[in-house]
Amino acid sequence: MMPERDSSPFHSGELEVQRRAGVDDNIRKYSKVAIRKEMPVQHRDFFTNLTYVFVGSADKDGRPSASVLTGPRGFISSPNPARLLVRAGRSADNTLNENLVVGANLGLLGLDLTNRRRNRLNGRTVSVDADGFELIVHQSFGNCAKYIEIRKGITADGLGQVRSRDLNSNSSTIG
Repeated sequence: MMPERDSSPFHSGELEVQRRAGVDDNIRKYSKVAIRKEMPVQHRDFFTNLTYVFVGSADKDGRPSASVLTGPRGFISSPNPARLLVRAGRSADNTLNENLVVGANLGLLGLDLTNRRRNRLNGRTVSVDADGFELIVHQSFGNCAKYIEIRKGITADGLGQVRSRDLNSNSSTIG
């Protein structure tokens, strides 16, 4: 028997995949602790210190896209544990421009390649303007670092061509 939707951080499709894969209830119980509805202080500080963040969004037909936004340290801030503010301009051809509307669900991946630290945040936009957007946090959690390799000196400037660009373009690469 599957747990009720309200008692799980997973949507119905995720729960069905877990059921078919034989994931036991212990994993779901652990996820209730690991996947938070607000950001702990360490996640808030982590995002504030980033110079780039990866943003997943979906268009009006549900097609996903990924973008990277860059800025100086502090371009991301958290006025309180339930909110995240991103102040980064976007290039004109970035698909995030079309997808970024009030009420849009976004997934953010903060990644520090100098130490393999990574945090995920899922949220809904509550305000959008030319300078950025604000999210209400729905889920905040760490991600496994298993496949992340340490890289020294990676900053927003080190991302080169993808600076505040759309990652779906064939011409964009991370060097």
